[in-house]
Amino acid sequence: MSVYDDLGTRVQRALTATLTRLGYTNPLVIYKYQNAPEPNKSFVAIHILRNSSVGRSSKAVFLQDVVGNEDVGRHYSQQHYKALLQLSFVGVESGDMSFDLKTALASGIATGEDFLKEGVSLLSHSDVRASPQLRETRWVDSFTLDLDLGFSVQHTEDLNWVEYITLNGVQIPLTD
Repeated sequence: MSVYDDLGTRVQRALTATLTRLGYTNPLVIYKYQNAPEPNKSFVAIHILRNSSVGRSSKAVFLQDVVGNEDVGRHYSQQHYKALLQLSFVGVESGDMSFDLKTALASGIATGEDFLKEGVSLLSHSDVRASPQLRETRWVDSFTLDLDLGFSVQHTEDLNWVEYITLNGVQIPLTD
């Protein structure tokens, strides 16, 4: 799974948990549209506008043994990211959902926990903006809210062990 998809999935689960806790029954949180028709009920769509790495990755100093393969060691590194997401609330309940979520983000301890359970930290959020959308026969309520999020992704890489080096014809072991 890519970093992009991983973030979208994490935020989708956190928003679903938060909206359910706020009293919305089976809230529909969409991460990828996948050319599906627009749902008949109110929904939240997640748009990842920007996802950038922050600084250099943190790297493990030692390799970890890989069970069943003595010739390979596993190396871990962790990269930190900052992402800008736009949440689009669409439908009859969109106004209530967007303002309830904004309030929960600003003051709700449980909402912060919903995001932290998914490994995502809320850095800041914007005001809710109305953006009604014209369909073929009617106007549909729509609101947007931006989130600045921080998160980290752990990467693993299998490497061959180095047991000794040779320097000027002298073999130097790298283990005790």
